[in-house]
Amino acid sequence: MSSNTNLKNILSNLEIAGEQADVYLSLLEMGEGNYTEIAKKTGIKRTTLYLILEKMEKKGLIKKGLDNNKIQAVEPQQLFEKMQSNNLIFHQALPVFRSLMKEPAKIAKVKFYNGQKGIQQLFMDDLEFYRNKTEKIMRTLAGSSFYENDADFRDQYAIKRQETGVETQIIGSYDLKPFTKEYQKQFSKQKVKFLPKSVGQITGRISASTNRISLIGFLKNESGLVITSKEMADTFIKFFDFTWGLMK
Repeated sequence: MSSNTNLKNILSNLEIAGEQADVYLSLLEMGEGNYTEIAKKTGIKRTTLYLILEKMEKKGLIKKGLDNNKIQAVEPQQLFEKMQSNNLIFHQALPVFRSLMKEPAKIAKVKFYNGQKGIQQLFMDDLEFYRNKTEKIMRTLAGSSFYENDADFRDQYAIKRQETGVETQIIGSYDLKPFTKEYQKQFSKQKVKFLPKSVGQITGRISASTNRISLIGFLKNESGLVITSKEMADTFIKFFDFTWGLMK
């Protein structure tokens, strides 16, 4: 059952035969691919491949990836439900089909926020992100800028953060220190270590956890962005954790 020949025989029962079966199985193994990559993998001429992919798209066997130049195979379970839900042989072979699958590359998503209201929305979106997460530690590099703004929003944000159970580790610039005493409520469930004055003032904010990293600039035209990327978030977290460990 583990060979591609057996899998192609199973697909033929769903009227996915010949070169269409070759392309479908190849795309499972590739995760995603463009026309050139698929042609190379399957040995099918590009002129022929265009027609095959067009027919497969109409059948719902393939879909466009996040990068529209890339094509992905429909997940086997979805294919099974779409094509013939009473096909017991295909159902039994689902684990084998899934074992072929390679996770497609994920393109980082970027969302922009502008103005004071936009920045406040970014803060709230950050907390909403953690609501259903197991890991609830936010690592932040920040200065006093946030605490020099809207006091009502600071209180609202502190309450919301406590509700979601998010703990924060903050590496702060020297100018943040007075605010940790003045706004004890806002700093509950937050651990703070301070950079020496010689480093200078941090006027922005960077925070990250799991696959999300936020960057905010508070001076002049306030703006921020959120990048959804595990690689970028991991890079910042490793740098942060290393620096945190060195600080008193």
